[in-house]
Amino acid sequence: AAAAAVGAPTALVRVQSLRLTVLATRSSAVLCTQISQLCLRCQGSVVSFDGFVAANPLGQSPSGEGIEKLLVGGGKWLDINFSTNQKSVILLTAPHEVSVDDIAFCTANDGAARDPVNLRVEGSCDGKDWVLLHETGECFPTPLGRRCWSPWLSLCAQGRAPVGPPPPPSAAPGAEVLKMEARRGRHAFARRSFLKRKRSFSNKAAIASAAAAASDSAAAPLTPVTPKRPSRRQCSGAVSRCSALPLSMPSPPLSTPSRPELPVHGAAARLEAEGGGGSKPRPAKRKRREPTGKRKHFRLAALSNALVGQAVDVEAVVTSVGEVLRKPSMRNPQALVKMRRFEMRDGDTSCFWVLLGRRAERFGAQLLGRRVVARSATVHAFKSALHLSGCVRVDVRARAA
Repeated sequence: AAAAAVGAPTALVRVQSLRLTVLATRSSAVLCTQISQLCLRCQGSVVSFDGFVAANPLGQSPSGEGIEKLLVGGGKWLDINFSTNQKSVILLTAPHEVSVDDIAFCTANDGAARDPVNLRVEGSCDGKDWVLLHETGECFPTPLGRRCWSPWLSLCAQGRAPVGPPPPPSAAPGAEVLKMEARRGRHAFARRSFLKRKRSFSNKAAIASAAAAASDSAAAPLTPVTPKRPSRRQCSGAVSRCSALPLSMPSPPLSTPSRPELPVHGAAARLEAEGGGGSKPRPAKRKRREPTGKRKHFRLAALSNALVGQAVDVEAVVTSVGEVLRKPSMRNPQALVKMRRFEMRDGDTSCFWVLLGRRAERFGAQLLGRRVVARSATVHAFKSALHLSGCVRVDVRARAA
C-alpha cells in the first residue's frame, strides 16, 4: 500500500491525459531511469487503468521493459535515452475524462541510482493545453527500498504548465549508450598501449643495465677459473661429451680482452680444438642413438651406474623367456603391439628386459640360458628398480654354465 499523501488536494482534477516528466535521478552518473508501476487515486479509491494507453515520447526501452509495464504489476519500465534527452516523459491517455487527486509510483527491483527524485505532473483534456498539477522539486523522498511505493503526490491545478525550449533531437536509439561503450573501448586501448610502452621501456633499461655490468666486468682483471665437471644428469647419457669437457681454464691473457672469456663445453670445445672457433658454433643436434663403439658397456651388476633414459650395452644371462603378448600401444592406445618380456640375471642382480614388435617374435626361447649382450637397450626406472627395453641387435656369447 502507498504511504500517506504529501498534501491534501484542494479540489478534484478532471483530465483525459496525464504527463509525468522525470527531471533527475538519484545519481547523475547513470544513463537510464526506471519505474516499476504507477497508481492513480480519486477520493481514496484507486483508479482503474482499463482502457488507458501509455507512451514514452523520444524514449527507448529494452525488450520486456516497455512503457506498458507501468500499468500492470510485476515488471518495470526502463528508458535508456534519459541522459540523451536530459529527461524522460510518461504520457497516460484515458479513454475518457477521469477525476484524480493523487498519484504515486513504485520503485524498481534493482538499480536504486536510477530512481527518479525530481518529477513534474501535468494534465490536459485535449492533449494540447497542459496545466501544471504537481512538481516535487529536487528533494523528493524517493524510498531506497526495492519494490516500495512513494508517498502520494496530491494533484491540483497550479496554472499553465511551463513552456521550455523544445527537447534536442534524439539521435539514433541508444546513442548515449553506444557513445559510452566507444569511450570505454578507447580507454582500454589507451591503457594497453601504455602498458606495452612501459614494458618496452623496462626491457630497454634492463638491456642497458646488463651492458653496463658487462663493461664493468670486462674492465676488471681476470683470474684463472677451474670449472666444475658437469654431473651425470647434465651429461644425459652423452659420455663422449663429458670426456671432451676441459678440466681447467687456460692461463689469463696478458692484455685485458674486451669481453670476459667463458669456459666452453661440448661442441664448442671440439671446434676450438680443431681451430674452427672463429665463428659462433651452431648447437650440435642430439642424436637419438650413438654408434656402438662409443656406447657404454655395462655388466648387469653395474647397471646402477647408468642414467635413466640412457642407451647402453648390457651383458647378462637370460633366465626366463615370456610369451608374446598383445598390449595397447603407449602412443596409440587403440592399436595393439606385440611384446615379450625376458628376465636377465648377473650374479645376484636381475632385471626385466622387454622387446616389442618384430624383435619380440624374432628372439624367444633360443636365448634361454645364454649369455647375451643387448646392444643399445634403453634404461627405465620402475618401482625403484632399473629395467631395460628394446635393442638394436642381440649378440649371443655362450651358454651359461
